[in-house]
Amino acid sequence: MILSVDIGNTATKIGWTDAGGDWTVCRLDTRRLETELAEFIAGQGSELTLTGVGISSVVPAGVKTVRDAFFPAPVFEVRHTCRLPFVMGYETPETLGNDRLAAAAGGWLQYAGIGTALLVIDAGTAITYEVIDAAGVYRGGAIGPGPALLSRALHTGTAQLPELLDLPGESAIGGSTVEAIRIGVHWGFRESVAGMIRRIREELQTALLVIVTGGWAADLAAEVTEIDLVDPHLVLRGTRLLLDLNSDATEANADTR
Repeated sequence: MILSVDIGNTATKIGWTDAGGDWTVCRLDTRRLETELAEFIAGQGSELTLTGVGISSVVPAGVKTVRDAFFPAPVFEVRHTCRLPFVMGYETPETLGNDRLAAAAGGWLQYAGIGTALLVIDAGTAITYEVIDAAGVYRGGAIGPGPALLSRALHTGTAQLPELLDLPGESAIGGSTVEAIRIGVHWGFRESVAGMIRRIREELQTALLVIVTGGWAADLAAEVTEIDLVDPHLVLRGTRLLLDLNSDATEANADTR
C-alpha cells in the first residue's frame, strides 16, 4: 500500500486507492496528530503494509511526526525542488505552499497536459488558484479568503455582526442583518470565484480547463458554471502522482535509521 498524506493547519488527510483507483480517505486532527496517527495505525492492524508514503505539508513539524509513525517505509515529501511535471515559472518557488504544488501537479498529470491551459481552485478555509499555461509553465495564481474566513472577519472586525455560515436562499437582498450576512458571504464568495475564472481566462487568451477541489468544491461547482471538473482528493492525488514521478529519489533518500 502507498499512502498520501496532506497535513494542513487544522486537519490531516490520509488517503489510498484500491485496485480500481477509488480513494479511501481518513481525516485526523493536526493538533493531535501523533496520537491520532497511532490510533489510525492500530486500527489498520496487519493490513497496513506500506511500500511508500507521500507527504504534502504546510506544517513542518507534522512531517517528522508522519515519518516517525510510518518508519521504516520510504517517505517522499512534496517540495518545489522535487521533479515536477511542468516548468516552474513562479518567481519565489521557495514560498509556494506544498499543498498548492500538489494540487497543481495532480490536475496537470491527471487531466491536462501540454496544449491545455489549466486552472486548479482549492476552496477551503482559504481559496487558492493555480495556473499552468498551455506550454506547460506553472505561472502562479492567487490566494483569497474562503467563506469561513469571510464570516469570521465580519464577526471579529465589527461590534455587532454575528459569525454565520448557513446557506441563504436564492435572493440577493437580505431582509434582516442575519440574512444580509449569509447572502453577502455566500454569493460574494461565489461571484468572486466566477470573476477570477473569467479574468484568468481573458489574461491567458486560450481555452482553459477549470478543476475545483477542497471542502467548498461541490457547492461551488453547483453554482459556478465556469467550473469543468470536481476532484475532492486532488491534493492527495497530486502527492501520489509526484511520489511516482520521483520514485527513484524516494528510494534513494529513504530513512534507514
